[in-house]
Amino acid sequence: EPLVAWARLWPVIQALLSQFKRVRQPDIPKLIRTIANGDIPVRIPRKIRQQWAANVQVLVEYSERTELFNEDYNQLLAQMLRLRGSTGFAVQQVLDRPGQFVRIRQGDRYQHRKWRLPEAGGEILILSDLGLLDASGSSQKDWLRFGKKLRATGFQPLVLLPLPKRYLTQETVAVFDCVCWSRQSDLQPVQWVSKSGGQKKDAQASKDLLAWL
Repeated sequence: EPLVAWARLWPVIQALLSQFKRVRQPDIPKLIRTIANGDIPVRIPRKIRQQWAANVQVLVEYSERTELFNEDYNQLLAQMLRLRGSTGFAVQQVLDRPGQFVRIRQGDRYQHRKWRLPEAGGEILILSDLGLLDASGSSQKDWLRFGKKLRATGFQPLVLLPLPKRYLTQETVAVFDCVCWSRQSDLQPVQWVSKSGGQKKDAQASKDLLAWL
């Protein structure tokens, strides 16, 4: 049983990782309106269509904290590869800390290498809990530091978190575009959380764990 049915998830992923581009086809309705208003267009208007971003880098964190959702991660990546295609689609597994080393697949082999920023204009999709389930808080600090670095270089990282909204903190929402990947979620980027967000009580955490199991 997936976290969210693919029919619900796919349009969201497609919209969030797409860009609006002008195509060669003329925009006939717009051209007719311009002429009907007595104006002479300087150039023929062209249609604008929503297309996949040319380059998408996916960073996946397979941690013990979210081990229950590894199959959801894998199914999402397989479906994206099938429907989007492999051109400009790079999947990298985060090793230890974000922004350090990653594991990538090349043919039948895996390779470890230093993480690098994608090309300018590309999109970054992150599959992780952003350290919010780490009781020590160290992983969350690493992710926040990494997210601020991405923002400073002009990227707006999108994160799919397999967590309800109540786990998010104000600082996390300020740095990342967070989409809660849960059954009750509306699958839209979270704009705001209360100051109490992220304060996970033991009783509630136990209930969540039992539900997942």
